[in-house]
Amino acid sequence: MKKALVMLMVVALFAGVLGFTPVRAAEGAIVQITIGSTKATINSKAVVLDQPPLIESGRTLVPFRFIGEAIGAQIGWNPAKKSVSYVLGNKNIVLTIGSVTAIVNGVKTTLDVAPKILPTGRTVVPIRFISESIGAKVDWNATTRMVTVTVAAAKPSWSTPIKIVLSAPFTGSGSILGTYCKGGAQLAVDEINAAGGVNGAKLDLITYDDQANASTAATVVRRALDSDKAVAIFGPNMSAAVLGVHALAQQAKVPMLVGATSPSLRYDTTHNDYLFRLRADDGVKVAQQVKYIVEILKAKKPGIILGSDDYCTSALAVAKQAFEKYGIKIVDIESMKEGDKDVTAQVTKLKNAGIDVLVGLTHEPEAAVVMLKVRQLKLAVPIVGFSAWGVPAFTDLAGDAAIGVISVQGFNPADTDPTVKKFVDAYKAKWGMEPSDPAQCYYDGVYLLKKAIETAGSTDPVKIDEALKTVEYTGVQGLMKCDALHNFTNICYISQFNGKTWKVISKIP
Repeated sequence: MKKALVMLMVVALFAGVLGFTPVRAAEGAIVQITIGSTKATINSKAVVLDQPPLIESGRTLVPFRFIGEAIGAQIGWNPAKKSVSYVLGNKNIVLTIGSVTAIVNGVKTTLDVAPKILPTGRTVVPIRFISESIGAKVDWNATTRMVTVTVAAAKPSWSTPIKIVLSAPFTGSGSILGTYCKGGAQLAVDEINAAGGVNGAKLDLITYDDQANASTAATVVRRALDSDKAVAIFGPNMSAAVLGVHALAQQAKVPMLVGATSPSLRYDTTHNDYLFRLRADDGVKVAQQVKYIVEILKAKKPGIILGSDDYCTSALAVAKQAFEKYGIKIVDIESMKEGDKDVTAQVTKLKNAGIDVLVGLTHEPEAAVVMLKVRQLKLAVPIVGFSAWGVPAFTDLAGDAAIGVISVQGFNPADTDPTVKKFVDAYKAKWGMEPSDPAQCYYDGVYLLKKAIETAGSTDPVKIDEALKTVEYTGVQGLMKCDALHNFTNICYISQFNGKTWKVISKIP
């Protein structure tokens, strides 16, 4: 008997094994049989065969039905042709009683020993041939005369499209960002689908306009959960909207992956196991912003222009704490509301306060309004804004007034990293424009979801959620791995706008 004794299978036309339930193919199996014995195990569970395995012409023959059911195969018997069949995954094996010719996926091959019907009426087949045909691992113990067959769990394959929903602003105060959210997500979906999908299933991206509004976002999220039956939700992208709806995903136990950056969305605040962040939060970026202002610019008298929603006020809390650590007092804080078009009074007060650096903590449209007024009133100090001040949504509105502005960015398309460059080139080729933050995080997010589904081996949102907490993926933003705050990355850039592009000063970390 040769060491590479292989896998088993057989037809006992009507019955075979006492006391076991057939294994599903996706689960895999470890089957152990002993020559001459009716005692066997399947995944360590004892079963009894109605026909012991035997050796003939140096080859081991085993009951066909037993092994077929043990590993989750579909088995068949054609009495007219006296043939047995075995189907598992993409393998279709047909053997004929008394013949050494077998057919595997339509191709004829020669056996060492033919299947046969024993005097007991049971049909047995050579386990080596069956095993090698399906890729099973077989071990032979000459001392115990035991054959162990290990069939790996089949990779799941689904034909039904996997629905995912993107909630992003295409109208309203954050509308300028919606295009980038969708552009990044759709690019990843299209690439994945073109490569065969996720375990054979296509991703179906459904996009809704949440208008950067918590109430509208709630309607979108409920639709995604109740009607679309999405396995995951991407967005909302605006922090205030996420604060208003993330509990819906938690209640439904469906993962929500967002590009919103408010520190208020950290896990230690939300305690939401189903909420994940796809780019560095502003607790990280604002701390780096202050560090640059103090350590590089050597500023001593910072002034702040501040927006009114949580995205801005949460950043202010971080800035205050960071400046305090350096022993620096903020000279003046001036506020504006989202949508304000005139900040003459605020900029005038900041200028008269004698600030030596202006810290921008507003959204993109308001940042442009501020910079136009700063240039008009000739406030000649360095300008350092946080993430909203480092994107085309700001520079396109501000024009030349944005030249010289320094920003802490979540993404910079000028980064020469090969992965970043590949993403930028693909985005340009598909959409005819350069990507901007937050396109990269939704692109990375879709690939993270793909890996989580593959790791979970399921489209069950609860299992996907658990997988998201453990998977790692190296993407446009570098290594993506869920930390204790449910943030996947802390990467950011300090960059300066030269009128055409953002020149990278430093990349952190």
